[in-house]
Amino acid sequence: KAIQLFTGRTFLKEGDILFFRYDKFHPISDVGIYLHNDRILACTTKGLNIYDFNDEYFQLRYVAAGRLKEKK
Repeated sequence: KAIQLFTGRTFLKEGDILFFRYDKFHPISDVGIYLHNDRILACTTKGLNIYDFNDEYFQLRYVAAGRLKEKK
């Protein structure tokens, strides 16, 4: 499968993969999964949980999102 990347949050759909950057040494440091209604499934130091994507912690680190698509 291929992945379609985009940066705008308005395009997010349930199941999209979110990419985060936590430090300048790694282009992508972590990933999460978009659920719906600005909720995401992500693993932090607090563990795997459902978080509010509008939280400043995630907004400062959000880089892009991706969606799996069928190869033709």
